Formats: sequence, C-alpha cells, structure tokens
Amino acid sequence: MRIKTALIKLLHLKSWKDLGRLPRPLWFLSFAALINRMGTMAVPFLVLYLTQQEKLSAERAAFALALYGAGAMLGSLFSGWLCDRWHPLRVMQSSLLMSSIFLLSFPSVHGHALIYAVTFVWGLVTESYRPASMVLVSDIAPAPQRKQAFVLYRLAINLGMSIGPAIGGFLAEVSFRSIFVVDGIFTFGTFLIMIFGMRETAAKKTAATSSEEKSRRNGFVTALSDLRYMAFLAGVTFIGIVFFQHESSMPLFMVNDLRLLPSVYGMMFTINAAMIVFLEVPVNAATEHWSYRKTLIVGAMLFAIGNGALLFVSSGLGVALTVAIWTVGEMIFFPSSAAYISEMAPSRNRGQYMALFNLSFSFASMFGRWAGTLVLVQLGANALWIGVFLLGCIASAIFARTQAARTASSG
Repeated sequence: MRIKTALIKLLHLKSWKDLGRLPRPLWFLSFAALINRMGTMAVPFLVLYLTQQEKLSAERAAFALALYGAGAMLGSLFSGWLCDRWHPLRVMQSSLLMSSIFLLSFPSVHGHALIYAVTFVWGLVTESYRPASMVLVSDIAPAPQRKQAFVLYRLAINLGMSIGPAIGGFLAEVSFRSIFVVDGIFTFGTFLIMIFGMRETAAKKTAATSSEEKSRRNGFVTALSDLRYMAFLAGVTFIGIVFFQHESSMPLFMVNDLRLLPSVYGMMFTINAAMIVFLEVPVNAATEHWSYRKTLIVGAMLFAIGNGALLFVSSGLGVALTVAIWTVGEMIFFPSSAAYISEMAPSRNRGQYMALFNLSFSFASMFGRWAGTLVLVQLGANALWIGVFLLGCIASAIFARTQAARTASSG
C-alpha cells in the first residue's frame, strides 16, 4: 500500500504546479544557473585534460584536482563571511566574472607548477559562488517553500548539466582547449545575466544593529560550537568524497580500465541530469512527509550502493545503471540537506553556516578526488569501489542520529 501511494504521488502533476508559486526572482536565478551549467565542462574533464593534453602523470593531475579543492575551501569560507556583510548576489557576480577570466586563460598555462598555482586560485574564485547561491535561495524563498526552492534551483542546474558535459565529451575528442573556451563564454554570459537581470534583488541590505553585527562576527564560532551541526557535516564530508569520484577516478576508470571513449563518460552526466530534471520534483513530492533523518539515511545508502556497484561493471551500460542508482540518492539527499541547514542556521549567520557546509564539500572535493585517483592507480579499482561503499555506509550511520531542525517537524 505504501509503495502504491508513493507511485501515485510520484506521477501526480500537482508537484510540478507547486513550483509555479515560488517567488519570481528565484525563477530568474534558476534561469541564470541553467545558462551557467549549460557551459560547465572544464572541471569534469580536467583530469583527462591534464593527463592527455598536458601529459601530466595521473598522480600530478590528482594533486591539481586537490589544489582546486583547497582553493574551493578557502573560497567557501571567504564567501560565507562576505555574504553576511555584503549582498550574496554581488558575491556571485564577482565569482562569475573572475571565473570566466581563469577559464579563458587556462589553456595558455603550461608546466605543472604554474598549472598548480592557477588551478588553486581558479578553485577559490569559482567555488565562492556556491555558498552565496545557497544563501540567496534561502533569502528569497519563505521557509515553507525552501525545500521546493532548492529543488527548482537544482532542477535548473541539472538541466544545464545534461547538456554541458555531454558536449564537452565530444569536444574532448576534437580539442581539449575548446572546452575551456566554451565554458568561459557561458560563465561570462551568466555574469551579464546576473548584472542586468537581477537589479531589484541587488538592493542594498539595511544597516545592521550592533547586536546583529556581533552575531555575524561570531557566526563561525556559533556554527563550530553546534555539535549537532558538526556531526551532520562529518556525514556530508563522507558523502562528498563518494560523490566526487564521478569527476576524478570514474573518468580514468572508464577510459583506462573499461576502454570506453570520453564521450561515453560525458553521456553519464546526461543520464544523471536527465533523471534529475524529470524525476527530482515528483520524487521530493512523494517523500515530502519523510523526516530529514530518513531522507539523509536513504540518500547516503543509495550513494554507497551506486558507487560500490562499479566493482561489478564491465561496460558502459553497467556504469549507466550505477549512475542511475546514486542519482536517486542525489535527488533525495541534496535538497533535504540544503533545506535542513537553512532551517538549522540562525538567519543572521546563514552565510557562515552555508560556508561550512560548502567547506565540507570543498574538502571532499580536494581530498576525495586526489585520494580516489591515487587508490585507483596504486591499489586498483576493487579497493576504490569497496572503500567508497564503506564511506557511504558510515555516513548513513551518522545521519541515523540526525535530529529535527529548529523549525522543521520531526519524523
């Protein structure tokens, strides 16, 4: 009976109509995210670019990915601090402009030392966009609509991701350098959209009282002393390490171990994004009565199973099936985790709470991409996929102790 009820909710069109009630600025912000992600292809193909075009070893390419993650960690912290003092839209605009410059210039960078330096700064400026976007979504959407707001925003992102990396896969077979040029053009185009299309949203913040300023100054201290939040971030970090294998060890595994073309790897993004575009809204409508604890546990386990199943695949179809499994986990996990934080965080410190959330993902990006690639190269695919399965299980166990958010109902 429960399965039947869930299927009815999954197919119910009301879940799509509910998105129409979201504030108009959120739709425009989502449109900008769509355009930006339609050009996203440089980071997913960075490891292949560095190993095949720049002739770096897999270990050095992995270290470059780690430096990108290190820059992203610093960018997340600075972005969160800045969002609580400056308008998050301005942070996003600055990030887009600088990112476009780095993307367009990256093909002219040669030599591993210079590549390391530029990749670090590129990660810093690019990933400062993420905490700011999460703060802006939380600010625009009323609390009851916040989970739907993150679903819409992710819908736009993944619709774009169904196009960008797929095109990047075909461009990679012709010219790796063109990937950075196309990505840079789309990023600059998004910057122009955000400048001219969201002027009303860019209104200056009202002057803060002295108590508000004190609260903002202590924002990181408040978050770090929140043991419930720290435990949650530990689980998020483990899931991030599992998740980022699709941008580091997975392409090497598919190209070197399974002997598949880069375009086949690019199509995995299309499968992932297409599923999210068509299913994330109804899936979240069908599971809206679930507690945060349940959504986080189920999402984490699907990540574990989907990535661990790569241990048994030998073809592109097999990889596609594993991608489908962890994509369902992604659809359940990410909107719930973002909404959970927006309800948990004090409103005046939301930027710094979001920054720590993104910091955990940036650390996972830095460490996970590097460690996953090294494990694949030195210990083999079996050790890698068993390892990420166990990490997903540990995260699920951590989320089993998740409590209700401050304003969320328990379940």
